[in-house]
Amino acid sequence: MLRSLLTYLSESCGNYPENIAVRYKSTTLSYQDLDLNSGKLACTFTQGGITPGERVGIYLDKSPEAVVSIFAVLKSRACYVPLDPLAPEQRLSMIVDDCRLKWLITSAKKLPIALALAARIKCLERIVVVDVEKSDVKLEPKGVKVYYKDDLEQAPISSVEATQQVDPRDLAYILYTSGSTGLPKGVMISHGAACAFVDWAQAAFKIDCTDVLSAHAPLHFDLSIFDIFVAVASGATICLVPQGWSFLPKTIADFIVQNGITTWYSVPTALVQLVIYGDLEHQDFPDLRRILFAGEVFPSKFLRRLMQLLPQADYYNLY
Repeated sequence: MLRSLLTYLSESCGNYPENIAVRYKSTTLSYQDLDLNSGKLACTFTQGGITPGERVGIYLDKSPEAVVSIFAVLKSRACYVPLDPLAPEQRLSMIVDDCRLKWLITSAKKLPIALALAARIKCLERIVVVDVEKSDVKLEPKGVKVYYKDDLEQAPISSVEATQQVDPRDLAYILYTSGSTGLPKGVMISHGAACAFVDWAQAAFKIDCTDVLSAHAPLHFDLSIFDIFVAVASGATICLVPQGWSFLPKTIADFIVQNGITTWYSVPTALVQLVIYGDLEHQDFPDLRRILFAGEVFPSKFLRRLMQLLPQADYYNLY
């Protein structure tokens, strides 16, 4: 079997079909659900004429639908390009044009912006709205094909079937830089390169099917690769941290406890806020075993304080 990011879903779906793969607030998806739902969406892409290596934009808030979309794109042998859901239209237009995106996955809430992008950037030909049926939308799109929830194909592509078609050299995803030193640049990562990182991380941190990983980073940040694919490689649970909660440290502390988070991974800024405002002194974190951080320097005084407050956890700097 060729090694690809889909290998992890195939293996975990076979070994742990009923394990929770994705949790978001009160919504959960098992590994079986993730395979089935992503397979239906992947079939829509293939029936729509998508070609291997084609780029597909994912313009969604962090959600179960976004995780399903990632695996659907990979199953269709295409490459996913996560777009910042809070980005201004100018940046979105630049990425759509730079990647020559023909397909864009979005939500009903973001459909007006998606249609505006299609009107401006002529390469964008097809939009998939994953959270509503056609009858619930009043917009009349022009010059672009729009698929809705009730249009998704009912003959899903399984992860086993899809894995057999993917070459490790195929592009898996493109992440865009912030552009702070000029125009944003797309960093292209193959299945093989991504798998090398995932295999290393799973072994190094001993993640297994009993773990619950926080997904704190936005999907257009490279930290999300650990959150999603290391979890799936292990049959573990991806627990999505709702957008905007980074600025609510007490809420984050409660989230860690209530969801039984075993592995936390974020930028140090989020952890500094947790130390200062999270009221950690009055909370027990019995399940938290690992705290990982990357992306910036962790001020030593706050790291020492965090280690004092949460002595049961192991700490890892991936900076």
